[in-house]
Amino acid sequence: MVEFQPIEPGDLVRVSFGLEQQLASITGKSVDLVMADAVRNPYVRRTIEASKQLIDEV
Repeated sequence: MVEFQPIEPGDLVRVSFGLEQQLASITGKSVDLVMADAVRNPYVRRTIEASKQLIDEV
């Protein structure tokens, strides 16, 4: 689950796909990024919140 600071929609696509590819390269595993505001189901959100780890903060 990711959150970005305000960014132009075109740049958001480029940045999110770039981040996804970099994380997959680093971990050697498939990575799916989900925008934090896209998770609306409270049960799913609680599950994610319980297991999330902060990777980087700017």
